Amino acid sequence: MQTSTDYGFKLVENPVHHGTRAGRFELRDSDPMIHRGTRSELFVIDRITSKERWYSFAALFPSEGYANDASNELISQWHQSGSPPISLRISNGRFYLRVLHHSDDSAWERIDIAPVTKDVWHEFVFHIIHSDGKDALIEVWHNGRQLITYRGRNQFKEKEMPYWKVGIYKAKWNKSKTDTSLRIYYIDDIKVGDEYADLSDMTSSSPNSHNLVTGEGIKTDTKP
Repeated sequence: MQTSTDYGFKLVENPVHHGTRAGRFELRDSDPMIHRGTRSELFVIDRITSKERWYSFAALFPSEGYANDASNELISQWHQSGSPPISLRISNGRFYLRVLHHSDDSAWERIDIAPVTKDVWHEFVFHIIHSDGKDALIEVWHNGRQLITYRGRNQFKEKEMPYWKVGIYKAKWNKSKTDTSLRIYYIDDIKVGDEYADLSDMTSSSPNSHNLVTGEGIKTDTKP
């Protein structure tokens, strides 16, 4: 865990998407920065070892605790160094995917996904071939519907493979205020699949699914 507060991440019994517990992230604009940012995030994979991977999770955004904000925040990111080459973000009540531009390391592609409907679970599945070459691929499903097929490089060249984090990172709060002062969201059914997985393995109803949000093995880092 990367959080600077005792409320930054907790396990809760309600609401849950599947099973008996879910994770609860909370971030306030007054929270001390940790690792050079205003964040409450959970490392799922410290370093991806093979370029083809599947990822999935379910997220719920409560009406009380997640008001719309024109300033974006990340809720999932695949990070190398600097700004993440792939990230799932929210701005003005919309989910969108931000991906590294196909030819410019300082530019980004923004792909709209769906509205952030409050108080219901949103299930995301990602199939990614992490590459700076022609084989690069990102496929995204939201609540069972495939909404994105993106072909084009999705990582920086000559850098280590990315790591995967989920949670809340709101860069604007590092130096200023925004329309809101509080972000709360719940996460459940975090899963990772290798190149042999498929869509059916990654959904919460799959008999092979395994919820990684458990009470064991979660390390909390509260040092700046």
